[in-house]
Amino acid sequence: MAAVTRLPDRPVAGPPPLDLAQLDDARVLAVGRVPAGSRVLDLGTGDGAVPAALRRTGCRVRAVEVDPVVAELARRGCEQVVVADVETLDLGAAFGAASADVVLALDVLGWLRDPAPVLARVAREVLDPNGWMVLSLPNVAHASVRLRLLAGRPGAPGGRPVPLRLFDARGKDELLAAAGLVEIGLERIARPLDRADAELAAGDEQLLERLVGQPDALTAEYVVTAVPAGSPLVDDPPVLPAAAAQAVALRALSRAEGLAGRLAELEPIAAGAGALLPRLEAMRTASLERRKTLRSLLVMLEENLTRMREG
Repeated sequence: MAAVTRLPDRPVAGPPPLDLAQLDDARVLAVGRVPAGSRVLDLGTGDGAVPAALRRTGCRVRAVEVDPVVAELARRGCEQVVVADVETLDLGAAFGAASADVVLALDVLGWLRDPAPVLARVAREVLDPNGWMVLSLPNVAHASVRLRLLAGRPGAPGGRPVPLRLFDARGKDELLAAAGLVEIGLERIARPLDRADAELAAGDEQLLERLVGQPDALTAEYVVTAVPAGSPLVDDPPVLPAAAAQAVALRALSRAEGLAGRLAELEPIAAGAGALLPRLEAMRTASLERRKTLRSLLVMLEENLTRMREG
């Protein structure tokens, strides 16, 4: 059984607050899927930025974090922090009979050797019968990851550490099925292909087009809301106003980014058209002058024909 450690009661600097307007952050989307006043279990809480945000909405957060130094940072936002490996943690010893309305597993499942049994055990032993889980999963099918593999440079973009597991859409579904969970909500965090990774295509525009054209090619993470297969929420999902507002904002942001991309494509054309305008105006002026000249010639021709008939 893993050791359960309560952190010492002494003041520490809290984590930087989440910017809840940053909808490209899985933690922000997760906060929107937790109703005010909920009992929350945060698996792999990190520096505790999520519990700190939830605490402001009246939530009571218990957390698990394997790194004792990082766990110390999470203390202020949590009712309880257990320092342990979630894969070997005895949940009953750690939390007793306490249940959770919402279980969070954000940026942690990719680091576990076998995440499905962990999710199944947490759902069975901790999750309230009317509760749900919010999970974030990195997407291995993102175009930047594929380009790095094709270029023989495996690893996460930007030199970030590589999780033990990465998921594509199929892997996400297989994980949920293995854990006995049903997806009742899904959002995708999109990240554009940056210049450094695009350059790995070595100028092959067709390769870039094929990669970017694949499903979920620009999805960096999945944010999944899931419930156990027998939950009443499978057929009657919860209505979460904050999550709905985030979803609307994400759609609007996606449309705005699409329009911005289209405008960027048209900008060279517009610039070229701007350069052509003086030439087009000159051509128009010349055409008008030629038309005047032709009219004058026609008038002269008509006058000459009239004189010839009269003579």
